[in-house]
Amino acid sequence: MPPEDRSDHRPRRALITGAGGGIGAALAARLAADGWALALLGRRRGPVGQVAARCATETHVLEADVRDEDAVDRAVARLEAAWDALDAVVNNAGIAGFAGIGQAGAQSVREVLECNLLGAHLVARRCLGLLRRGREPVIVNVASTLAHVGLPGASAYCASKAGLLGWTRAAAVELAADGIRVVAVSPGPVRTPMLEGERGGESASADRLARLAARHPLGRVAEPADVADVIAFALSRGARFVTGTEITVDGGLTAGSPE
Repeated sequence: MPPEDRSDHRPRRALITGAGGGIGAALAARLAADGWALALLGRRRGPVGQVAARCATETHVLEADVRDEDAVDRAVARLEAAWDALDAVVNNAGIAGFAGIGQAGAQSVREVLECNLLGAHLVARRCLGLLRRGREPVIVNVASTLAHVGLPGASAYCASKAGLLGWTRAAAVELAADGIRVVAVSPGPVRTPMLEGERGGESASADRLARLAARHPLGRVAEPADVADVIAFALSRGARFVTGTEITVDGGLTAGSPE
């Protein structure tokens, strides 16, 4: 293991899961611009490598399915060979798995819960040693406003994100003694491949996105950078007294509809 460097001269270091696109890619760009060193993790090396190539900072590309404990262990072991400490983990990996209750079998539900909830636990658990040696360490879990409101065909997704909020609160209390903050950031609809693909069998057409935007008091659907900026705040010293809570990024959608 490299010798430990607890000085303030090195850049802050973050591990981002689900870094191959969407919010993860936007966050990588934001943190790179802020001078962070990055470990970018995804299921497929190619898309993550493309994101890393656009970041003008130290980057490490890690390949793992967050549902696979052995794969997570191997990926973090690779990171430990380069870094002695970690200042942030952002659990952003997630899948939608939209299906009606009558159609969703055990396997499809398990896949959503394991990626969105178990995966966050496995990554955070494996990174605890590095985080405990970090500077003002933080875990940010990307949850969703669907932890609070229902959506047809999204029962597994809603349950996984509600569970992630519970995990965030419990972990914040447990890890406070180690100086580790734990925060959830909950976006509403975000213009990502997950939204622009198929959702409950309905294609996310331009007309549908326009209708969705009209339900937001701020008049539009979020862009990945909108969420990345809030995550960057949660990782900053400005949020140093924020832990065990949720920051909602939804343009006022859950406050009420302007229609």
